[in-house]
Amino acid sequence: LQLKKATRGDPYVGPAIFSPDATAVLFHEAVGHRLEGDRLRNADDGRTFMKKVGKQILPPFLTVVDNPRMKTFKGKALLGHYLYDDQGQESQEVVLIERGVLKSFLLSRSPLQGFPGTNGHARSDGLKQPMSRMSNIIVK
Repeated sequence: LQLKKATRGDPYVGPAIFSPDATAVLFHEAVGHRLEGDRLRNADDGRTFMKKVGKQILPPFLTVVDNPRMKTFKGKALLGHYLYDDQGQESQEVVLIERGVLKSFLLSRSPLQGFPGTNGHARSDGLKQPMSRMSNIIVK
């Protein structure tokens, strides 16, 4: 009830501090899904980075990799570990963004223009056809 009566705050643009968990979820949703190659073929999905390969998309102090082969990170088990994807392809570590520059996408066997082959990131929930998905995204 108090929130209904609260005055509206002013818009804010500037630095923000997030908890580690909130940062991970924000990065996963805002950047990670847009690096999944199968989504780039669908006009209904976010195609934010479709024409950005070779261009700066993050600050130069950030490098982003996806590595399904990692079992642990700093002593903690990772849920995205697998050796073979759901299309039977060997999983690979992929450098997605290097020093802020977009280098690649997560790929299944479905070709993406400019990226002819899979890099072992096809996943399925068992009900739908496998599509490229994140596994263990690491921001360095």
